Amino acid sequence: MTDSDALERRLHHLLKVYPKTFRDAHEQEMLAVLMADAGEDRRLPSFLDIVNVATHGLLMRTRRQRLYSAWALSHSHAVITIRVISGVWLVILSGILCAVGYPWGLVLLLPAGLHFYLAHHLARATRS
Repeated sequence: MTDSDALERRLHHLLKVYPKTFRDAHEQEMLAVLMADAGEDRRLPSFLDIVNVATHGLLMRTRRQRLYSAWALSHSHAVITIRVISGVWLVILSGILCAVGYPWGLVLLLPAGLHFYLAHHLARATRS
């Protein structure tokens, strides 16, 4: 086994820190970049490469688990619909309150924006 084969095998195992869907789309590209950066005489990835890949892979896994729970993904269409309807209702309610003389009704635009933001990101997560 040559040095580059050993390095490629180790880097391949290191990239398993990333979620499978991300690896399926980007593993070959990331492996090529890491191999080109390492040079020809290395058998082990550099310490900085290990820290970088491990940190970003784990962050990607924890961020996905935190933002998109299994329940939300399995019921995504209902959750997206409820979030959009809630956001629209808050915008309408804010307009009504402002029209009758309560300018603090504009505060309701913040949670409305949050509903739209979360619906958008959940829709993006279910597409990939």
